[in-house]
Amino acid sequence: MTFESLAFVSGVFGVRGSGSRRLMSTMAAKKIRVDVTSDNICPWCYIGKRSLEKAVASMGDEVDVTVRWHPFYLNPGWPNEGEVYSAKEHLAEKYGAGTFGSMTKRLDNVTKDYGLDINWGYDEDKSIVFNTTRSHMLVAAASEDGYEVQNRLISLLFKSYFEKNINLDSQETLEAIAKEAKVSEGAIMGWKSGKFEDAVKRRTKQNTARGMHGVPHFDIWAENSSSPIELSGGQPPEAFQNVFKSLISS
Repeated sequence: MTFESLAFVSGVFGVRGSGSRRLMSTMAAKKIRVDVTSDNICPWCYIGKRSLEKAVASMGDEVDVTVRWHPFYLNPGWPNEGEVYSAKEHLAEKYGAGTFGSMTKRLDNVTKDYGLDINWGYDEDKSIVFNTTRSHMLVAAASEDGYEVQNRLISLLFKSYFEKNINLDSQETLEAIAKEAKVSEGAIMGWKSGKFEDAVKRRTKQNTARGMHGVPHFDIWAENSSSPIELSGGQPPEAFQNVFKSLISS
């Protein structure tokens, strides 16, 4: 399921007994890396992040998960200066008149299940769409400070766009968000200099080469594995839990 297809897809992971908990506490956590390909204006990516977080939290001390974020363009043809207008207008152009209401109603129901909120700008058509190159470069820059910082930045980018309708094409706005996420001055300066532009271009070309046409996409790696387990779309927490359990047992 992706934002592009708008196909729609919760499970409960059993609580371990106290005896099992004592056994697991003596074992090393399974090291797992999740590479998430995402666009910062994709609602299913916002949902996917929360679903992944719920799954990781449910596994307790069984797993040690590192999450890394990589760029994708839902609208790769947009010029660098971007296009700023209402999301309602954008969806009508892309999917046809009258589609906005049905799409957003379904997304609203799903996001509420995850404790999220999307402000579509119903009354004043304030929701905005734009080129996301600058924000992707900033996400790449934040990785220099570690993936905890990068994930904190991603959370703030999603919240800024989906809950506050903030334009993520603005350098001034992005710098303020980066500072709130505790991105270092060195990483911010590198971002402002264009240092990470080539890295973003390379990754998006790799997406095309892999035949990736929608997001979110998750590559889930066990330590020292030669290939990942892949998941695509707005997966429920149980889907990630099942992958984690299979990697633990492998």
